[in-house]
Amino acid sequence: MGLATGSSLKELYAELVRLHKEEGLSFKNAITFNLDEYYPMEPDSINSYVRFIKELLLDQVNILPANYHIPDGTLSKEEIADYCANYETKIEALGGIDLQILGIGANGHIRFKESSSLQNSKTRLVALDHITRVSASKYFSGLSNTPRTAITLGV
Repeated sequence: MGLATGSSLKELYAELVRLHKEEGLSFKNAITFNLDEYYPMEPDSINSYVRFIKELLLDQVNILPANYHIPDGTLSKEEIADYCANYETKIEALGGIDLQILGIGANGHIRFKESSSLQNSKTRLVALDHITRVSASKYFSGLSNTPRTAITLGV
């Protein structure tokens, strides 16, 4: 399953947690891949997608930590290309993504696949569109503090 982040998904994740706790929905055999992470970004940062998805979903259900995968925003620039290739390989080795949860950005982007991205793009580091950054800037206390890049899943 592919997981996205963003305010529009909070209700969905709350419902999945409710289904798990109240109706026995199990995540024991689920394998997830998050779509993206700001770069650079520490996983415990208030704006980290690692923190977002763990707090809103992963830490509240019975998914095994070995079964969730989230892009690493702490890598050195030199490590990113190999890391992204390995992320793609891991997805393929585990059978692909059967269900993808998405949100749509203000400029029409899906995840951080900005409008200039190629249709057959792979997991990679992308420069964020100005509109994307402006939209996110309220969470980063202004545009000057908002990351200019992110690691995003391929299509």
